[in-house]
Amino acid sequence: MKKFFSLMIGCMLAVGVWTAFAGCDMLGSGGQNTGGGGSGGGQIEDPSEKEGLQTVTEPEATFEYNEFLGYQVKIKGALKNTGKRKYSYVSISFTLYDAEGANIGQAVDNMNYLDVGEVWKYEANSLGFFEEKPASWKISEITYF
Repeated sequence: MKKFFSLMIGCMLAVGVWTAFAGCDMLGSGGQNTGGGGSGGGQIEDPSEKEGLQTVTEPEATFEYNEFLGYQVKIKGALKNTGKRKYSYVSISFTLYDAEGANIGQAVDNMNYLDVGEVWKYEANSLGFFEEKPASWKISEITYF
């Protein structure tokens, strides 16, 4: 039952995010959290500074455990619009990995209307729950238009 609800929530969010991405700019990043502890940080490469967004605070992960559902991940950080125009949509996605390095899921957040000079404090939540605690994560994509 736990996997069914996780799958349903993940599918609904994926369809919504996919629909929002149609016809927009997409950027990737090679940064990765190398810590396996309860909170992350890690060294990340700024994925978007050249394109009008800049990292204000490094992403930090926290893990919450529910005995019935498993682990949920929240990754918090901040991006600033350093461009010359307002963005009507901004999204950040993180890929989550287990101890063996296998991709076990995603954490995402998005917002509408980030004006020039504004800072967005995001909180990316995992798209489901995990039986084991994710060991690492990285920014997989930042999308904005």
